[in-house]
Amino acid sequence: MRAADLVRVLSWIAATWPRRSKKRNPIEEVHAFFSERLTDSGKALALLWLASLALATIPGWGPAKLLFPLFTSVLLVSLAATWFAPRLEARFLDAGRAVEGATASLRFRLSNRGAKPVERGGVGLFRAKEGLASREVVGWVPRIEPGGFVDLELAVECRSRGPSGFPGIAVVRLDPMGLARARKLVFQPLDLDVAPAPLRIAPSRFLFGGASGQAFAEAAGVGADQERIFHGVREFREGDRLRDLDHKAWARWSRPVVREFGVSERSGIAVSVETGCASLLERSLLEPLLRLAAATALDFSRRGWLGALVVDGVPVESRMDSDQDVLAAFASIPRCGWGPWRRWDESVVWRDQRRPVLSLCVSRQAYGARSDGASKRIAVVARAAGAAESERLLPISVEQIESGEVAL
Repeated sequence: MRAADLVRVLSWIAATWPRRSKKRNPIEEVHAFFSERLTDSGKALALLWLASLALATIPGWGPAKLLFPLFTSVLLVSLAATWFAPRLEARFLDAGRAVEGATASLRFRLSNRGAKPVERGGVGLFRAKEGLASREVVGWVPRIEPGGFVDLELAVECRSRGPSGFPGIAVVRLDPMGLARARKLVFQPLDLDVAPAPLRIAPSRFLFGGASGQAFAEAAGVGADQERIFHGVREFREGDRLRDLDHKAWARWSRPVVREFGVSERSGIAVSVETGCASLLERSLLEPLLRLAAATALDFSRRGWLGALVVDGVPVESRMDSDQDVLAAFASIPRCGWGPWRRWDESVVWRDQRRPVLSLCVSRQAYGARSDGASKRIAVVARAAGAAESERLLPISVEQIESGEVAL
């Protein structure tokens, strides 16, 4: 294994290493309780309290030993003031598009159901799942009148593609000193699927070249003039093309007549993604693969070329002309971590008899690539049904994807 490949594998291990256990133990619960109840100022005061505790254990007496009871009383007063849950209700409204490396906006409505005004209330999101930047996000409002409501917008930074979110939505309220916060957590999971980072697809000769190029051009509707279907003849009208004139009919009827054509319905191109892999190196290529596949499907959708989207042999049931639906299909694919994952021989190579297929995979064994370098690249395979020797392979490196533009 080359040094660059070793660095890539080690980087992938560091990125996918579990940050915390799936089953929370009592120590984690206690830590979560205080970390979610204390603000940043309260946490700083708690650190000073720990330092004063160590100082108080030193034999003898001094003025510095008064810090421990002082900090203790302040923390106890703050925690006691926020012991009761606030009489607020939070409702999730909608979420903006969540894209890897960008910020997603989440909108909430905070309502005061009590008979008294609530000051320093807000909405909090705690215990974020993998893929988001921070474990907690809190938004505040200065005052909410009885029976009133305020719409809040929280910004969540998305670090990596895949399903993510929060286990629940919390309403919070600050104490007068701003050290602690009352919290009421409603365990209604907030799911947030993060789409891959954007990538530009530049045109090249690969798709419409070679033995399968004609099939791809017909499916995409490129050069549709040659694929027109004759419907009949009619009188010439302004705007008709002169080359459509039927001279024999013109001579027979003594007036200009044109041939009328209809364009055959485009079948579209099927984009198939096979996520099977056989090694750690291939696992480290899965996220670049999904980024490339999402950009390709999105580009085809905007051009009107996308006829089907298939992931591991299963067609995706969504609109092929909707950017949001196409990106949602890739955002919902689980991340490849340390758990079980399908091998390359378990992936189904999609074959379509109605339309040409553009397959993307990371395993060189799936297509019998002989060169060792093929295992370090993402394979894009163009295949047209019924065309002899139509299968062509285009290797794409991760460096090309990270550059932000790939020629396809």
